[in-house]
Amino acid sequence: MMKNTGYILALCLTASGHVLAHDVWITGKQAENNVTAEIGYGHNFPSKGTIPDRRDFFETPRLYNGKETITLKPASTDYVYKTESASKDNGYVLSTYMKPGYWSRTSSGWKPVSREGRNDVTYCEFVTKYAKSLVNSRCQHNSISLQQGMSLKSFRYPI
Repeated sequence: MMKNTGYILALCLTASGHVLAHDVWITGKQAENNVTAEIGYGHNFPSKGTIPDRRDFFETPRLYNGKETITLKPASTDYVYKTESASKDNGYVLSTYMKPGYWSRTSSGWKPVSREGRNDVTYCEFVTKYAKSLVNSRCQHNSISLQQGMSLKSFRYPI
């Protein structure tokens, strides 16, 4: 009985730590030579949670097709980036990351500050997060064609 209680406690602690973590994701859409990408942040994927006025926390998204890298340009909306130079005949890996930095729980909430010189920090961590997705205008039926002629299917699983 004591052994099972220990396993259950360990599972609960592991699950609760994952629930408290924020995630970063990036989604992209291609129409002709235009690619639009959106960065999301938070707990509620796929809702586009953001960090207000912190656009500089993220590296500018890039497209890569194995031969060239295209850096997207910021759009007028925060966390939205665009390019008009992507070939509609190529598939791309779209990527970005949250720049490395400190996040601390202070007496007034979470702040992007280190513990150094502060007495009100109860928890501090050095964090960076990465996000990648695939953009492929040639794919049909939610599949991604690979160079070898095989396809990779993506499925949505109910939670």
